[in-house]
Amino acid sequence: ELPDLIKCLPAHPTFDSPEFSNDLVRYALGVGQRHDSLRVVQAKKGEARNFDSLLVTFQEAFGMEINKKQTPELRLLMHRSLSTINTMRDAPKNYYHRLRPYEYLDVSTLTGEEEVLRGNGSYPSGHTMRGWLTALILAEINPERATEIYIRGLNYGQSRVIAGVHWQSDVDAGYM
Repeated sequence: ELPDLIKCLPAHPTFDSPEFSNDLVRYALGVGQRHDSLRVVQAKKGEARNFDSLLVTFQEAFGMEINKKQTPELRLLMHRSLSTINTMRDAPKNYYHRLRPYEYLDVSTLTGEEEVLRGNGSYPSGHTMRGWLTALILAEINPERATEIYIRGLNYGQSRVIAGVHWQSDVDAGYM
C-alpha cells in the first residue's frame, strides 16, 4: 500500500493566489541562475529521465559510483525504492493537472523538454521526489557524506525551477 498523495499533500497555489506570487518570484530567480554555467550544467543533468543517469548525478556527493558492476546490491535497492515514486506521483499529477511554468508563461525551457512534458501535470515534481528519495537513502547508507548528499538532493529539485519546468511549490511538494 502506497500513500495517497492527494490526501497527504496540500493543494498547489492557484494562479490568482498570493502564494502563487512566490512561484513567480522563484521562477524569475531560477531563470536568473541560467547565467551560472556550472548551475546550468547541473540543471541539464537533472532532466535525465533514466534511472542510471539519476544515480550518476549523486555519485560525487555519495563518494563512489553506483552501478551494476561495482555496487549491484545498492543499485538494486535504489531501483526498487525509486520504482514506487512513479506510482505515487501519477495520481496527484492527474488530479491537479497543473500547468507548468513554460506553458503558463508561453516561454521555452532551459532543457528543451516542452513537448515531452506538455500536458503532464506539474504538481508535484516527480523529478524532485526521485532526487530527494535518492538523497534520503544514500545519506542513511553513507552518513559521513550526508551533508553533500542532501545538498545534491536539494539542488536536484531546484534544477527543475531553473529549467523552467516546475514551479517552486511543485518542487516543495516533491520534497515532502
